[in-house]
Formats: sequence, structure tokens, C-alpha cells
Amino acid sequence: MYSYCMGTSLDVISTIDIDYEAHSFKSKCYQRRKYSDMISIFEKSHNGLILAKDEKYNIIGFIYTRKLGILGLCGPMAVLPDHSSKGVATKLVLEAEKLIIKEKCTTIGFETTPFLMNFYLKRNWIANGITYFMSYHDSGLVDELNSEDNISFIKRTHNEVNSFSPFVRLHNGIDFTEEIVKDIEIKKALYFEIYVDSILNGLILFELLDDVVRVKLMNIKINGSQDFDIIKRILDYICLNYAKEIIFPINTQYQGLITSALQNKCKVKGYSIQFQSHDSDVIFCDSVFTSYHWGT
Repeated sequence: MYSYCMGTSLDVISTIDIDYEAHSFKSKCYQRRKYSDMISIFEKSHNGLILAKDEKYNIIGFIYTRKLGILGLCGPMAVLPDHSSKGVATKLVLEAEKLIIKEKCTTIGFETTPFLMNFYLKRNWIANGITYFMSYHDSGLVDELNSEDNISFIKRTHNEVNSFSPFVRLHNGIDFTEEIVKDIEIKKALYFEIYVDSILNGLILFELLDDVVRVKLMNIKINGSQDFDIIKRILDYICLNYAKEIIFPINTQYQGLITSALQNKCKVKGYSIQFQSHDSDVIFCDSVFTSYHWGT
């Protein structure tokens, strides 16, 4: 009844429509994905889009996959409501796993929304973390940055990526540099180096969405939750120069930072759950604050 095949860039718009119809059916507050988001995911792995089609060859479901070093990422994924509970999603995940294993990835990861948790738990996937999407608002009290502030920002382009490596090349051998560069090229995201006392201390990548800034990556060398003050000053800088509201993710691996964020007038806007296949290695990074999330 159903067939499965690889998709092309021409199928990206169809996946946006299917994604919205499938997820808004379960969550009325679900927002339609931007084309730039989906084409960015596709561009990161040209052979990574798997489609499900009905007997008339209409696309009724899909799953994206991409490779980052030894890590294979699945998602987003969606199946039209009329075709749910018929094994389509399960088959898509199995096909995605085959493709990722073929790419010689030793770890498979997936980030999804909470209402799909049972789907993965029933298939022996392991939930190994939660990402909170935090909101920070300009209090209106920050009119200018102190000229004696020891934090400075330098804007860089996608051609200036030499400083990525100390912060993005994680201990497990995964290098997100290529993915970040494509975000800058495709989404016109803004990338800044962050200096503390004139020493390169981190980086931040974010995109503008109307009056809201969405942080895609923020890696900062910190010693503990007491250094949230540095993060707050970075957020204040963005509020002062770009938007009054910032949405940024923090993984529950960094419990102290979440507590500090809540104590500094940040609020939880939403969350997603990360899963890994039961037979793959668990990946965590240490020594840096990492708020990179997987795109769903």
C-alpha cells in the first residue's frame, strides 16, 4: 500500500505542509515551519530525505536525516493524520536508521515534541535529555552598555570560521562547523565572537524572526552557574541592538544554568525531548555551555 523513496529539494515544500497538518492536528498551538528551516536541513544532507507515498504516489509522510561525524540525526518527521497508526512512521524511522548506519554513524539521535514520546519509547529508543526553550525579555532598563564592560562582540561572516573549532569541535569528534556555515548562508543568521577581557571566550549564532531573536547556538566557556551574569549581558546586548525578546535553548544537562536563567527573569516557552537508539553510544559534551539544538 505504501512505498518509500528518497526525496529531492522539490519535495521540501510538501514536507512543510505535511508537517503542519500532522502536528497541528495534535497541538493547536503548533507553528508552521519556515521554508528556510526545512531547506537548511535538506541542504545539510542531500541524500537524507526519505518520503512515504500512497498507492497514487502522493507524499503522505517524510523523515529527514543528516550526518555529523559519528552522529546521525533523524528528524523532523511527520505523517498525515489519515495515514497515522498504520506503521508508516515506524517504517520511516527504520529506513532512516538503515541510511544512517550505511553512513557509518555509531550514534543515532532524534529530537521530538513531547506528545510523540510514547512512539519512541515503544520502539526501545531512550530519552536522554530535555531541551528547554527559554524566553528573555528586555526589561527596558538596559539603554546602553557600560563602556567599561569587559565583554565585547565582533561580528563575523561565513568566510570567517577559524574561531569555531575551540568551541564547536566537541570531544566526541563531531564538528558542527559546516552546519553552522550553512545556517549563515541559507538563513542569513548572524554570528558573533564573544570576548571577555579581550580573550576569545565563546560564540553565538542567531536569526531574526520579526521582533524576536532565535538563538541557534551559544557556546561559552564558563566555570559554573554563577557565570550566568555573562550570558545575561550577552542577551542584554542582543536586546539593545536587535530585538526585545530572545528565545534560546538550554539542555537539562546544565541544571545550574537553567536555575540561574529562571532566577534572572527567563521563562520556559516550550521544550523538546532527545532520544537515542538503545544500542548507540550516549553523547554529551563537557567544559562548555552548549545550547545547540537539533532543529525541531
